[in-house]
Amino acid sequence: MRYFKIVLSVLIFASLLSLLSNLSEFHLHKEEVRRTLIAFEMDHREEFFQPTVLGEPYFNKPPLFNWLIVISSKVLGWGTITPRAVTLTFTVLTALAVFLFARRVLGGTEAALLSSAIFLTFADVLFWYGWMAEIEMTLTFIVSVMIFSLYLFFETGRRFYLLISGLFCGLGFSLKGFPSLAFFGLSLITLTVIYRRPSVLTNRFTLISYALAFTVGLWWLPLSDDPVTYITTLWRETFSRVEASRDLKDTLKHLITYPLLNLKQTLPAGVLGTLLILRHRTLPDRKMMPLIVVVAVNYVPYLISPEARGRYVLPLFPVLAVVLGDLFLKRKDLPIFRLLVLFMVLSVVLRVAYGYLAMPEIEERRGDPEKVAEAILELSEGKDLACGCGELWDVCLYAGMKRGKPLYSPEITDNWEILVDCRERNLRLVNAFSLG
Repeated sequence: MRYFKIVLSVLIFASLLSLLSNLSEFHLHKEEVRRTLIAFEMDHREEFFQPTVLGEPYFNKPPLFNWLIVISSKVLGWGTITPRAVTLTFTVLTALAVFLFARRVLGGTEAALLSSAIFLTFADVLFWYGWMAEIEMTLTFIVSVMIFSLYLFFETGRRFYLLISGLFCGLGFSLKGFPSLAFFGLSLITLTVIYRRPSVLTNRFTLISYALAFTVGLWWLPLSDDPVTYITTLWRETFSRVEASRDLKDTLKHLITYPLLNLKQTLPAGVLGTLLILRHRTLPDRKMMPLIVVVAVNYVPYLISPEARGRYVLPLFPVLAVVLGDLFLKRKDLPIFRLLVLFMVLSVVLRVAYGYLAMPEIEERRGDPEKVAEAILELSEGKDLACGCGELWDVCLYAGMKRGKPLYSPEITDNWEILVDCRERNLRLVNAFSLG
């Protein structure tokens, strides 16, 4: 048993280390650029309550993730690794939360280590959201702690956990808006029904928890430029992603393909756990059932919505990792358990190979926005620059970071002399670059 704990500890450490593979050399891309650009503009303007993109107000996400990137920049400076350090930090914190919760609920370090290793080696965590500068992993930490706290409240009766859940619900709203409220509400109602304690919904400490969630989640909103536009945009942004389709064909297709996508996201443990249940008739422990029902209830809105993406259910993965850890420990005698450990190790090896072999190939196909930014700054010779194209946000971001101040849109920038753009305009062409 001691030997197995050492193996799991090494696996966890290797998983976290593999996330660093070639990380600072792989340039920011897509949503990573947007999150970093907003934070960079916040820091330069010293305006932290109204996010902007190229100087234009941005209302689609609350500001918490951008604040975290700004804090990271105070330690690391502005660069490729700065926003990803936030995600890496919350990946570690989520793995720690899984460990502590599993040790408390399942009893023993072995179960806790296995659950944490399972979480870290989920394909979507190891290869994507465990290191990318996107909101998902930070939200995953917040939501998982919220669900763990609600479960412990109903199990132990300690009101402290109820207050923690309200606090983290508010943090989740400051991070991504209404999804956090949905996770909180659905989880609280589900556990209330399971434990047959309807009075919990209206008791004094629950009301304090609601107030805490409201205060922590919304205190910043009146300080933004347009609170009404902000809150209505957050509402529309959230519920446009989870509304049911009127096209029956799209809904049926999603009902089939979405669970398959989720299985792919949770490779290898998710697929092997499914085989363990179906082939070996292994059922979760009774104390795991409330958590399983909570996962199922929170999963339904995304299952019935054709617009839902796989990453939307990532906050449920830590809870799933604890359930799978309990399942596999019950059948340590079966070959499928050894297969799980083997595939987790293989996943880490593949992640390192992905970092040092696949990432440079992807980078070559995309082009190098940092080098283009350097060339633009050299050509501009200190003249005022403006950025006129969303497809070039990465170039504009790197140019801004290198010169120490952001590039804004031509409508915002006074007396700009050179425009970085992806469209033909009736202007003199200084130079042209290809970014794949």
